[in-house]
Amino acid sequence: MRHKLNKKIICTIVLIFVLVSTIKPLAVFVHGQGQQPSVSLSPSSYSATEINGVFTITITISNVQGLWGWAADVSWNPQILSLTTLTEGDFLYSQAGGSGSTLFTDLGSTQRNRLGYDQINDAVSAGDENASGSGTLATMGFTVLERFSQTTIQANFTLLGPAPTLTNPNGSISTEPNPVITPVSNTAETTVTLQTTLPPEANAGSAQTVRTGTQVLLNGSLSISNGNNPTYTWTFLDVTKQTLTGKLATYTFKNPGTYLVTLTVADSLGSDNSTVTITVINAAITPPTITISGVSQGQTVSVWQTLTFTIDTSTLQNVTVKDFVWSWGDKTPDTTTNDTTATHAYTSTGNYIVNVTISYIDGINDFATTNVTVGSAVNSSPTPTIGSNPTVSPVNSSPSNNSGNDASVALPSTILGIIVAVTIFVLVGSVFWLRNNRNLASISNDVHRFQTQFQTI
Repeated sequence: MRHKLNKKIICTIVLIFVLVSTIKPLAVFVHGQGQQPSVSLSPSSYSATEINGVFTITITISNVQGLWGWAADVSWNPQILSLTTLTEGDFLYSQAGGSGSTLFTDLGSTQRNRLGYDQINDAVSAGDENASGSGTLATMGFTVLERFSQTTIQANFTLLGPAPTLTNPNGSISTEPNPVITPVSNTAETTVTLQTTLPPEANAGSAQTVRTGTQVLLNGSLSISNGNNPTYTWTFLDVTKQTLTGKLATYTFKNPGTYLVTLTVADSLGSDNSTVTITVINAAITPPTITISGVSQGQTVSVWQTLTFTIDTSTLQNVTVKDFVWSWGDKTPDTTTNDTTATHAYTSTGNYIVNVTISYIDGINDFATTNVTVGSAVNSSPTPTIGSNPTVSPVNSSPSNNSGNDASVALPSTILGIIVAVTIFVLVGSVFWLRNNRNLASISNDVHRFQTQFQTI
């Protein structure tokens, strides 16, 4: 009986050991789920209240393990917002040791407000240091430049862990590429609105010079209306009074001259006027033509897409050209070139008219024009790099198996609860079972001893 009892005790201990060995990694595994890091812009929405007002947006990170470095491609509309301040947050800085321990850089500082784009990099200076937890990566300060209804600040993120080191057969040490940490999402944005009850602000667009018979696009898309049921009305004289409606309107001028076109924008909060000058010259001379490299007539291009504009030299006059002045139609400064080619990238969607003034050395100017339609944005900005690491490939936002940050297989908490309950039940039951069997063994020994003594008597 004692042999059988010892065998049962051993089996129970083995069972308990197996259960504990199984539940511990499961508990660690389940605890790690839901801890996939997330990076965001905070606040996710902001209501501006005045022109020239300043507000801050923070880049925050949560639930990260072993962060060595990060990069953010941040974009905004430079016509209505300006990035005026940028400071490093204390998350990576404090955990990496303080002063001189991180490499915080701002790669687009010189041109960021012309392009509406900046690339921010940060990494620890030592290869094996890293930070874990949640905190602030950086703080950006924006200034409101002019009226608008709504705009967005967008950011794309890349997170990297510390680079592992390997000892080569010859004894030398080599560093592997930094592993990518996959966040919940690689993108974030903040929606900014300007709360105002002011009347509309009309904008009739840039002045144009065209030849007779050319269809002119009148563009009021830069106008601002915060009221209800806005209307756009264009009026001018071309022999008789002409009236056009719509934010975008077209008209063909058949007679040379200078035309003053008035745009009236009206809504429930009031009305406003804006004028634009359309100069129409005689079409006896064939006007110069502009081509856009890789873009066919009428094709929609993307925000941030760098476009190459070229004037067909065969359409120029047989006179030496002094310079070419390119007007892009998007409030950016004119570009002056000494040849027939210029490049430009638009930072927001819309319809734009490109005008080129061609100045000949004999004092006579000629003009060329073309239309550009800019559609949805694409991420054509440079791929972020951190420190001396190689270019980081775009990161798939779907979960992947990376340093415990993978959420691709999440064990439901209900199953974990059942496993814990069963384990506790087995442990408690085993204790009581052992205690009862010990008592039974003691009683059995007493009975056997009593029987022996009785037989002796």
